[in-house]
Amino acid sequence: GQAVIHKFGGTSVGTPGRVRDVVRLIASERYRQRRGQLVVVSSAFCGVTDRLLEAIRAAVAREATHRSILGEIRDRHEAALRDLADPAEYTTLRADLDALWEQVRELLEGVFLLRECSPRFTDAIISAGERASVPLVAAAFRKAGLPARALDARELVRTDNRFGEATVDFVTTRTLTQVAFGSLPP
Repeated sequence: GQAVIHKFGGTSVGTPGRVRDVVRLIASERYRQRRGQLVVVSSAFCGVTDRLLEAIRAAVAREATHRSILGEIRDRHEAALRDLADPAEYTTLRADLDALWEQVRELLEGVFLLRECSPRFTDAIISAGERASVPLVAAAFRKAGLPARALDARELVRTDNRFGEATVDFVTTRTLTQVAFGSLPP
């Protein structure tokens, strides 16, 4: 069947309340459509990408405020997790988020020590915003009784290695996407 794709920017997922608005909107669309798949593409929570860029700038400048910025971002996602997810999922999602933020912390510490940030490191750090928001948005759908599975775009999209301005390999990406979506229930 056909998939209907909805893309929500950062302000649409700026707060847990806005995320619940998205869930209600999609639930009503699902009720009207009644067939096929609904795909929701979510950005990072509003302002998170900018804060991650600020953390990079602080680490490069050896200001050490990158640590407190990352702590603030972690706390924001922790609060969203408590608000949006079913308590039964909390421990698993918390562990996944902790692992993600630990990766970002290690990257930022590397930037701090080297006093520079390669495009590859920049991409890895700022992509954490989406990698953190998508599982929380999916959890909000499940809490509302709608089956939802978070997919990591890194497993679907293939590009060349020009970090920061990569070009998509559409043939490979299309194949990977079709396989992933084909494995999902309708």
